[in-house]
Amino acid sequence: MALRPPKRWLWSDNRKSRDRRENVIGEKMKKTLNTITVTFCLFLVPNVFAEDFKLFVDKEYGYSIEYPSSWKAKIYRSGIVIADITSKDKKSGLQIRMTRSKNSVEEFIDLYVRSFEKDMRATLIEKTESRIGSFTGYKISFTAKRGRTVYFLKSYILPVRATSTFYIFQSGTPQKKREHIEPVLDDMAASFRLE
Repeated sequence: MALRPPKRWLWSDNRKSRDRRENVIGEKMKKTLNTITVTFCLFLVPNVFAEDFKLFVDKEYGYSIEYPSSWKAKIYRSGIVIADITSKDKKSGLQIRMTRSKNSVEEFIDLYVRSFEKDMRATLIEKTESRIGSFTGYKISFTAKRGRTVYFLKSYILPVRATSTFYIFQSGTPQKKREHIEPVLDDMAASFRLE
């Protein structure tokens, strides 16, 4: 004859098991409700980070680019720099540069990275060939320290092979603003058009 545990043990084990199942089900329901609530709120609340963009047109060099309406854009002729776009607080910005080179795209990129690291005392984070608007170009990210501030620097290089021209967007922002500003810079670069 097999020994059976006393009934109170069975009841105790069954109750613990039932309590655990109810806990698991309760937690799953909470997560589902939280997800539904957040999703619902995203549809009701306008995106506070969304910003209107303006169109900057440089007729002399034949291009256009969009930039946030709270930023300032101006023609700026200094060497290879042809335009300057800065944030309202003047801590973030993008310079448009143009240069011609007989080097291949790969050679140009390698020279650019070495020169940028040296001139800006910057450290390369990432270099990727990427689609930038209607161009196949390169996104190159660096960090550099100026005083106590660490900056995130990103260059977008758009080669126009037919004319051996390279459009370079050099941008930067304090590292602590990167999460908010980098997508804005990416959108600006993607909006670049030759007229």
